[in-house]
Amino acid sequence: MPTAGEVQANLEFKTIEPGLISFQIKNHANGDPWKTVYVIYNAKTTSVNYNFIGEWQVAVLGNTFYDSEEKIVQVSLNVPPISMEIVFQK
Repeated sequence: MPTAGEVQANLEFKTIEPGLISFQIKNHANGDPWKTVYVIYNAKTTSVNYNFIGEWQVAVLGNTFYDSEEKIVQVSLNVPPISMEIVFQK
C-alpha cells in the first residue's frame, strides 16, 4: 500500500496483547487476489485458541504452508506456540 490513506483504509488491528497480535488486510489491498487476509502472531509459549467470524481458508499455520491443499476453518483455530497463522477469504 503506497499511501498512508490506503493503509488506514485497509489495515485493521484485531488483537493487541502481550504475546499476541492479529490484524486484517482488507479490500483486495495492493491488488491482492485475496479479498481479506487475517494474520495472527503468537509469541506465547502456549497455544492460543483464536476465534473467527465467518469461513476462512488457511494459507499458513505454524510450520505448514497450505499452497495446494484447501484447509477451511470456521469459528476458531488453535494457533501453536511461537508461530504465526495466515488465513484468507477470496
